[in-house]
Amino acid sequence: MTREIKIIPFFTIALIASIAWFSRPEAIEVHSWHTLILFFVTLTPILFHFMPLGLLGLFSMTLFAMTFSSGAMTLEKAIGDALSGFRSELLWLFLAVFFIAKSFQKTLLCERVALWIIEYFGKRTIGLAYALALSDLFLAPFTPSSTMRSDIFVLPVATSISRLFGSYGHETSRHKLGTYLSACVSYSNDITGSLFLTACIANPFIVKFALDFGVELHWSSWFIAASIPAIITFFFIPIVLYFSLKPSIEETPKAASYAQQERLKLPSFSTTEKHLVVILTITLLLSFFSLFIPSLRVTIISFITLSMLLVSKILTYKDIVHEKTAWNNFIWLATLLMLLTFLNKFGFVRWCGNIFSELLQFTLSWHWMSTLLLLNAIYVYIHYLFVSVTIHVLILYGVFLSIGTALNIPPYPLVLLLGFSSSLCGTLTPFGHGRSLLVESSGFLSHYELYKSGFIISLLTQFIYGIVGLAWWKVIGLY
Repeated sequence: MTREIKIIPFFTIALIASIAWFSRPEAIEVHSWHTLILFFVTLTPILFHFMPLGLLGLFSMTLFAMTFSSGAMTLEKAIGDALSGFRSELLWLFLAVFFIAKSFQKTLLCERVALWIIEYFGKRTIGLAYALALSDLFLAPFTPSSTMRSDIFVLPVATSISRLFGSYGHETSRHKLGTYLSACVSYSNDITGSLFLTACIANPFIVKFALDFGVELHWSSWFIAASIPAIITFFFIPIVLYFSLKPSIEETPKAASYAQQERLKLPSFSTTEKHLVVILTITLLLSFFSLFIPSLRVTIISFITLSMLLVSKILTYKDIVHEKTAWNNFIWLATLLMLLTFLNKFGFVRWCGNIFSELLQFTLSWHWMSTLLLLNAIYVYIHYLFVSVTIHVLILYGVFLSIGTALNIPPYPLVLLLGFSSSLCGTLTPFGHGRSLLVESSGFLSHYELYKSGFIISLLTQFIYGIVGLAWWKVIGLY
């Protein structure tokens, strides 16, 4: 137990939470206050890493049930309320996608696709940036952790190619190529996180909050809404960064030959990889037919895919049991979803929103689009104070939806713009995303370059999603 739990931080947080438990402000109802304390306690492992996420999730669920924080009158009802987060369909979707991602790690399919893209599109520096971004795009629908997608698959390839051209981190040579490629990979990762519902671990919380405000989002509706602004932004990011960071190497013929050589070193296309391609093709076909068959929901499709991977022995039951990251996140996310549900049920989120909306009463005379753009800018740039996209969403997204609702902003544009911006603001700072640690430690980007590039890209994304996005959502009839 002592290996998993750091005793001093654990008891420090427990002491602070205990004091807060009995120090309720009069303005907040007792069940809301106790749920709020458990909510913030459940978030603390992201910041202080003193125990596994899932373990603290179990502790929080236990305390929530034992203290009857849901307002239940019987122990049976209290236990049922504490376990209610596991009923979320979206949560099971993410668990299935975590397991599907494991099938990529067990085969060489990802490496083959990435090297093939670089071989055919990477003859120029800017083409190489697009090739790496496309590699991220290929993985995004099946990888619910944008940090894992970037740190395990894409950034290491970018680093290897940079070194191939004599561009090394922590040296002036980084400006040859490494600085530019690292920035492109990092910011493109934010775009793919906003494009697919299953591409960022914060997205299920966005869906949960949206449903509380009367907006139901599914995988297909999310993708359709994000598609046009995301594709346009995806196109412009390498161009904008090219002029902002100015790599000294413009031609990269070695990259194509390097990719070809690395691809030829790989073993021949295995039967397992062929089976994986067939299964993914079936998954895409099922996703298409789900547009016409309402009962064929994306969660069902994910479990059909997982079943095929098990039957074909690409995955084994042992792989599923031993996927600790998936189960750890599953328990933690279930706990947070449950706590958020009750915070909203008790009216706490709307109460916070009403307080802050009073500060923006002067915008009631504006057109709602102007108010939305201002609200979104505040939501984006307040991320300078956060070290995690997930924490940003959990603490602020629901509150900002309440503020927007009080300011008479239509629900769909409000939910979508703030929701997509949650992923887009991830790289405003050197510490604002889980991926940032690897980017910074690589030495290719200085703090000044990260802040500068992050601000420039934030202006670009706000303009495209705020202008083109609103126009697109009008065209498809969302408001």
